[in-house]
Amino acid sequence: LSAMSAHPSSVCVFDDFLGADFIALMRSEAESLLPSMVPSQSTRWDENEGRVVTYEKENVMSTQIEGGAEGYARSPALVEYVVGLTQGIAARINAAAPGGILLSGTEQTNKL
Repeated sequence: LSAMSAHPSSVCVFDDFLGADFIALMRSEAESLLPSMVPSQSTRWDENEGRVVTYEKENVMSTQIEGGAEGYARSPALVEYVVGLTQGIAARINAAAPGGILLSGTEQTNKL
Protein backbone atom coordinates (compact mmCIF):
# COMPACT_ATOMS: atom_id res chain seq x y z
CA LEU A 1 0.00 0.00 0.00
CA SER A 2 2.90 2.41 0.52
CA ALA A 3 3.41 2.51 -3.24
CA MET A 4 -0.07 4.01 -3.62
CA SER A 5 0.99 7.21 -1.87
CA ALA A 6 3.80 7.59 -4.41
CA HIS A 7 1.39 7.13 -7.33
CA PRO A 8 -1.86 9.06 -6.76
CA SER A 9 -3.61 7.39 -9.70
CA SER A 10 -2.89 3.89 -8.38
CA VAL A 11 -5.66 1.38 -7.84
CA CYS A 12 -5.62 -1.26 -5.14
CA VAL A 13 -7.63 -4.49 -5.28
CA PHE A 14 -8.11 -6.82 -2.34
CA ASP A 15 -9.38 -10.24 -3.39
CA ASP A 16 -11.70 -12.04 -0.96
CA PHE A 17 -11.52 -9.15 1.47
CA LEU A 18 -14.90 -9.86 3.04
CA GLY A 19 -14.50 -13.63 3.07
CA ALA A 20 -16.65 -16.33 1.54
CA ASP A 21 -18.94 -16.70 4.58
CA PHE A 22 -19.87 -13.01 4.71
CA ILE A 23 -20.34 -12.85 0.93
CA ALA A 24 -22.66 -15.88 1.12
CA LEU A 25 -24.62 -14.20 3.93
CA MET A 26 -25.02 -10.96 1.98
CA ARG A 27 -26.07 -12.87 -1.15
CA SER A 28 -28.67 -14.79 0.85
CA GLU A 29 -30.05 -11.55 2.29
CA ALA A 30 -30.11 -9.91 -1.16
CA GLU A 31 -31.93 -12.91 -2.64
CA SER A 32 -34.50 -12.74 0.18
CA LEU A 33 -35.26 -9.16 -0.93
CA LEU A 34 -36.02 -10.18 -4.54
CA PRO A 35 -39.82 -10.15 -4.05
CA SER A 36 -39.67 -6.46 -3.08
CA MET A 37 -37.24 -5.45 -5.83
CA VAL A 38 -38.26 -3.41 -8.85
CA PRO A 39 -36.61 -3.07 -12.26
CA SER A 40 -33.65 -0.68 -12.04
CA GLN A 41 -33.96 2.46 -14.11
CA SER A 42 -31.43 4.72 -15.75
CA THR A 43 -31.49 7.64 -18.16
CA ARG A 44 -30.07 8.30 -21.61
CA TRP A 45 -30.25 10.99 -24.27
CA ASP A 46 -32.84 10.27 -26.94
CA GLU A 47 -31.85 11.95 -30.21
CA ASN A 48 -35.33 11.53 -31.73
CA GLU A 49 -37.09 13.18 -28.78
CA GLY A 50 -34.30 15.67 -28.09
CA ARG A 51 -34.37 14.99 -24.36
CA VAL A 52 -33.22 12.67 -21.61
CA VAL A 53 -35.50 9.64 -21.24
CA THR A 54 -35.84 7.08 -18.47
CA TYR A 55 -35.62 3.39 -19.29
CA GLU A 56 -35.62 0.10 -17.41
CA LYS A 57 -32.33 -1.80 -17.42
CA GLU A 58 -32.56 -5.35 -18.72
CA ASN A 59 -32.14 -8.03 -16.02
CA VAL A 60 -31.20 -5.48 -13.31
CA MET A 61 -33.29 -5.25 -10.16
CA SER A 62 -33.19 -2.53 -7.51
CA THR A 63 -34.11 -2.11 -3.85
CA GLN A 64 -33.40 0.20 -0.93
CA ILE A 65 -31.26 -1.06 1.94
CA GLU A 66 -32.84 0.66 4.91
CA GLY A 67 -31.97 0.82 8.58
CA GLY A 68 -34.42 0.98 11.43
CA ALA A 69 -35.91 -2.03 13.17
CA GLU A 70 -37.82 -3.32 10.14
CA GLY A 71 -35.04 -2.81 7.59
CA TYR A 72 -32.41 -4.25 9.90
CA ALA A 73 -34.56 -7.33 10.56
CA ARG A 74 -34.81 -7.99 6.79
CA SER A 75 -31.10 -7.66 6.00
CA PRO A 76 -28.79 -6.98 8.97
CA ALA A 77 -25.52 -7.83 7.20
CA LEU A 78 -26.36 -5.59 4.22
CA VAL A 79 -27.35 -2.72 6.53
CA GLU A 80 -24.16 -3.02 8.55
CA TYR A 81 -22.03 -3.24 5.40
CA VAL A 82 -23.58 -0.11 3.87
CA VAL A 83 -23.35 1.86 7.14
CA GLY A 84 -19.77 0.77 7.83
CA LEU A 85 -18.65 1.45 4.29
CA THR A 86 -20.35 4.85 4.20
CA GLN A 87 -18.78 5.98 7.46
CA GLY A 88 -15.33 4.55 6.73
CA ILE A 89 -14.91 5.66 3.13
CA ALA A 90 -16.32 9.15 3.70
CA ALA A 91 -13.88 9.77 6.57
CA ARG A 92 -10.90 8.50 4.55
CA ILE A 93 -11.79 10.57 1.47
CA ASN A 94 -12.42 13.69 3.57
CA ALA A 95 -9.01 13.29 5.23
CA ALA A 96 -7.16 12.71 1.97
CA ALA A 97 -8.98 14.98 -0.48
CA PRO A 98 -7.59 18.41 -1.20
CA GLY A 99 -9.81 21.45 -1.33
CA GLY A 100 -12.11 20.76 1.59
CA ILE A 101 -14.30 18.07 0.01
CA LEU A 102 -16.71 16.90 2.68
CA LEU A 103 -18.62 13.69 2.10
CA SER A 104 -21.36 12.68 4.50
CA GLY A 105 -20.69 9.79 6.87
CA THR A 106 -24.41 9.30 7.38
CA GLU A 107 -25.98 9.71 3.93
CA GLN A 108 -25.28 7.70 0.82
CA THR A 109 -26.66 6.08 -2.26
CA ASN A 110 -25.93 2.60 -3.53
CA LYS A 111 -27.07 -0.06 -5.96
CA LEU A 112 -27.05 -3.81 -5.52
